[in-house]
Amino acid sequence: YLPGEYAARPEKRYKVLYANDGQDLREIAFDRVLNSLFASRTVEPIIVVAVPSNANRIYEYGTGTVESADGWGTLAQAYNNFILRELKPLIDAKYRTLSGPQNTGFMGWSLGGLAAFYLVWQYPTEFGSVGTFSPSFWWRTNQNSLQELLDSRVIHKLVRQSPARPGLRMWFEAGTADETNDRDKNGVIDAIQDITDLMDELVKKGYQMETDMRLVVVTGGQHEIATWATVMPDFLRWAFPAK
Repeated sequence: YLPGEYAARPEKRYKVLYANDGQDLREIAFDRVLNSLFASRTVEPIIVVAVPSNANRIYEYGTGTVESADGWGTLAQAYNNFILRELKPLIDAKYRTLSGPQNTGFMGWSLGGLAAFYLVWQYPTEFGSVGTFSPSFWWRTNQNSLQELLDSRVIHKLVRQSPARPGLRMWFEAGTADETNDRDKNGVIDAIQDITDLMDELVKKGYQMETDMRLVVVTGGQHEIATWATVMPDFLRWAFPAK
């Protein structure tokens, strides 16, 4: 997706947002959403690269070389390598992009949100912002007991065991009807708790709410594109505010 002014402004370079499950953007009329935000001057003009998924989605999205307890994610690092070594260099060569992590973001939903966060966290010299819609932060390597399940959540463990990424900005969303699972019976569904637990780890790293992180909880929101579409403008305004 190119901003309408792209052809008329040959001297200008643009920030870039990559999106997992790119084929889904047609369902939410993403081009109209972007054009409206550009026209209202609430989002600066950006380039969006929608990367489609396929039948291998549960294997290509994941946390690098770490598979889930279900055996998912076996091709995740291959997918990351594709983004970093093939797609991003191609986009930078073909289009007038701004370089540097401060000018490059990634977004995704569900497994695509998990994959987006992992990619941005692991490659902070390439990406500086991430938007995750109902991300699959439940991704774990052990599920024999509740404590082992919680302790083996890969994203939480990764953040806990690695240094902070200065300048990284993170946007999270979950719906109150995202799912019904509440593994520890504390009244908070897992979809929300997995995010807030991760944010607790990020706070320990020095990240601050609203400044570095934002959580949007959609009352009645479900694990579906229709819900994610309602908060897409909020993410875009937060990640790429007009100057």
